[in-house]
Amino acid sequence: MIRLMGREFNLKSITVEPIMFLYMYMIFTHLLTFQALVYDKVCQELYNTTVCKNLENATFKVEEDVVQKHSSSWFLYINFGMGIPSFLTVLFFLGPWGDRVGRKVPVISPLIGALLSMVAFLINSIYMDLGVEYLLIGSILNGICGGYVAALMSMYSYVAVVSSPESRTVKIGILEAMIFLAATLGTGTSGLLLDRTGYVCVYSVLTGVVVLALVYAVLWLDNIVPERDEDEDQSSGFCKSLFVDAVKEICVCVYQKRHHKHFFNLLLLMFMIFCAQLITVGKLSGQ
Repeated sequence: MIRLMGREFNLKSITVEPIMFLYMYMIFTHLLTFQALVYDKVCQELYNTTVCKNLENATFKVEEDVVQKHSSSWFLYINFGMGIPSFLTVLFFLGPWGDRVGRKVPVISPLIGALLSMVAFLINSIYMDLGVEYLLIGSILNGICGGYVAALMSMYSYVAVVSSPESRTVKIGILEAMIFLAATLGTGTSGLLLDRTGYVCVYSVLTGVVVLALVYAVLWLDNIVPERDEDEDQSSGFCKSLFVDAVKEICVCVYQKRHHKHFFNLLLLMFMIFCAQLITVGKLSGQ
């Protein structure tokens, strides 16, 4: 408990909000820096240093179009390299783990993946002569640990579990505010930091940011253990329930009968989230 401006604040009420801020700052700073890194690596593979330094000159319009085309293809490969493994990890492992074992591991796992990916991108920044295909390593490692999808899933579910029904809306609103605050700072400082320093400095800073979030998660967060039946403690039955029945439970949850068009509302919400994410990623990729 701390006292600030005549009011008392319970530090225990702070859970994953700092993690969300640090993680999303890393995400938005990385997105803009990563685009430039891919662009430079593709150009170095196709052309010499003179062309790459003057690529925005009208004289090299054809070369610029070629680099942009190849870069767009690599962005697609890299997004698939993270997206597909993260979908499978969340669906078959982290989601069921959080519902049946504890909420802490699903929060920590994407942080570990982010740390591995930042280290991989840092190495690629130090050794710029490495091919652009080596960037896939960091993205795949991040995806195996759950990636961006697991981070949002785990942190929102953590807040939903630890907050009371009366304070849940406020807590989720604060968590959402951390995303927009981090996005503002990340997009505002990434270009300045990259221009003033370089890829190595940017990814060194982002590695430190992820380490800070990981240390906070390990030392501060409580492992919220959900209640479960005693027969689920049996090893074989538990594993089956954790991995095999996960898909069944998701399907039952989504497709069960609901009154007053609630099923339609659920589908509409999922479609809206999909469109919002599609627009956000597309906008950032085009910058």
